[in-house]
Amino acid sequence: MPLYKYAQIDTNSAIALWHINESEETLIKGSAPTDWIQMAYKERTHSRKRKEWLAARITLKYLLDKLGHKYTELQKDVYGQPYLVGSSLHLSLAHGSSFALVAVSEQYPIGVDIQWPYQKLLKVREKFLDDYEIQDGGDDLDKLCIYWCAKEAIYKVQGGRHLSLKNDIRIEKFTKKRQGIVWGSVGLQPFVVHYNFCDGHVLAWSQEWK
Repeated sequence: MPLYKYAQIDTNSAIALWHINESEETLIKGSAPTDWIQMAYKERTHSRKRKEWLAARITLKYLLDKLGHKYTELQKDVYGQPYLVGSSLHLSLAHGSSFALVAVSEQYPIGVDIQWPYQKLLKVREKFLDDYEIQDGGDDLDKLCIYWCAKEAIYKVQGGRHLSLKNDIRIEKFTKKRQGIVWGSVGLQPFVVHYNFCDGHVLAWSQEWK
């Protein structure tokens, strides 16, 4: 089983990272048939995208089992955020390259994101960072990637309610580390974002700070 990393956040919350190295056929066997029929065959034409999608759901199943919950049908709300039918659990999924990242919490909304520091971040930074954040990030791809993942994670905590990464989500100036915390906000609501570098990628998960 290619589970790359598992971490218990607290008694009722956990996060897991899956390294996708199986064949598509192997992933299909481990995924829910209803999910596959409804989404993967009908909407995804690229094999890599299908594998990422399936791996995220297998990772979710793993986390639910670890926390003592049953996997039910996975759907998306009107804002595109995933939820389990008939469940009050909070969850967040992200995938990219060869990894799938998933978090589950019984107590509070949670958001995750994963990305590798690629050159395009330099070209599009004006689209997701304000002037203050651009000045702090500079040309440091790793730091820009932390900014991106932090904002995406906060966006998911908020439920994706048509927020602008640039105009609505603010990240405070921070010193880059291999593992650390950054602080963000949406209006007057503060958020804490935990991040770390793993196999060339930035992993981030966030929750509201109360």
